[in-house]
Amino acid sequence: VSENDCGSSAVSGDGQVGWVGALPPPTNVLASDSEYCGSIVITWDEVNDSSGYNIYRKLVGEDGDPAYIAFVGSTTTYVDTTVEASNQYYYWVKSVSNMMCGESDFSSSDIGQSLPSVEIPSNIAATYNLQCEQITITWEHEAELTTFNLYRNTVDNYSAADLIETGIVVTQFVDSATATDGFENGVPYFYWVKSLNDCGESGFSLPGALGFAAVS
Repeated sequence: VSENDCGSSAVSGDGQVGWVGALPPPTNVLASDSEYCGSIVITWDEVNDSSGYNIYRKLVGEDGDPAYIAFVGSTTTYVDTTVEASNQYYYWVKSVSNMMCGESDFSSSDIGQSLPSVEIPSNIAATYNLQCEQITITWEHEAELTTFNLYRNTVDNYSAADLIETGIVVTQFVDSATATDGFENGVPYFYWVKSLNDCGESGFSLPGALGFAAVS
């Protein structure tokens, strides 16, 4: 109906149905768990009539309310790159509409974690004249989902070192003539270690460790 000083018009015959109600939260919120290097990917199902989504996050074990971290528009995926690999995070998503009721309630949460970064092994050491016909090499490394490659040279030059063992899953290796090719008793050797995971390969552990096998 329209009105002015002359009166009111007739009722229009093409009325439209309107609706006022709560905007539903997204469903099927999923956060990646140790799938990506340095990031966590959050996905959810699309909500009709939403113009975007607000993303919230909280550390697992942390008190307090979730913190808002981002708004995304017409997509149902968010990549969080502001994470630490050692931490697990809860994620929630809210639907947003500029034409309806603002922001929805929180979605259900899901826990995500990124893959650990590739860290260089530290504190590499080798036994020197302590063991007969073998050298024990040890190093330190705390990241999970990691394997190690061991290199050896007769001089202190890692760039020309030979790769003597791959896929080591502990932080220790015993080198000997039966363990690797080219090992000789009574010869000093320098050793270096690299760590590997799905994010790639680290640099060499430096400095190299000097080892020597006693001759029985």
